[in-house]
Amino acid sequence: MKLYPDDSELKEGYYKCVAKINESGDDDERLKQTMNDPEIQGLLVDPRVQQFLKDLKENPKSANEAILKDEFLRETFRKLVAAGIIKTK
Repeated sequence: MKLYPDDSELKEGYYKCVAKINESGDDDERLKQTMNDPEIQGLLVDPRVQQFLKDLKENPKSANEAILKDEFLRETFRKLVAAGIIKTK
């Protein structure tokens, strides 16, 4: 996705993969394991990530723009989705 960020087929495949990950397994157990991950813990206390998570709830358009503009937030978003902290539809 870094090499071809505008490739719609690649994006569709990525989101399908994430959706399958989110469908599998026990969410509570997965979330508990995720919250013990030091990398995830570090991300969740980062002020930029906290603002981003707030924007996801209150101003999704702003959060989407942040993902497109900021590599750190884009990677963080991917990690939090893969970890099950952020759910996508």
